[in-house]
Amino acid sequence: MTDSQTNSDEQTGHTAAEIMRSGIWFGAIFAAIGLFIYVMVRLDPSRARAPEFVIDAAAGVFFFAGVSIIGQALRMPIVGRIASLAVVYLMAVPGFWMLLGDDAGQCSVSIAIAGVSSSGAGDPGMCRMVFGAGAIIVLGMALLFTALAIRDARQKRDPGTSGARAE
Repeated sequence: MTDSQTNSDEQTGHTAAEIMRSGIWFGAIFAAIGLFIYVMVRLDPSRARAPEFVIDAAAGVFFFAGVSIIGQALRMPIVGRIASLAVVYLMAVPGFWMLLGDDAGQCSVSIAIAGVSSSGAGDPGMCRMVFGAGAIIVLGMALLFTALAIRDARQKRDPGTSGARAE
């Protein structure tokens, strides 16, 4: 990081402290939204349209996104990275519920072409297939990100290695 990046952002004229504060506030808003979702469902679970664990995962996405932003703003990259991994894993939960849940499989479908639109209930099999495929893709990305983070951590710990094992 250069001195100009450390002391101010040349394009906006903001100091590093101002940028850090705005990152903390921005992250705190996301974390607060996650906590709000979590608390609202606990106060009145009768209005939930998904199981609590799915809603908890959605709340967790917001919460950990906020934690990640705060971690980056405070120059704590490990906190930001771990929280980001949590976000990606939690994003797979609704899709797996749609794929595997007994009470899932309903979704709405909308299409718009050249100003003409149509919407309605989707076929349960199609809903399961689309959301399930998305969940598998997201889980694959999360596992890949995890493997890359572990590899990077090992390389930082042992800078002389390239990832190849000696025999």
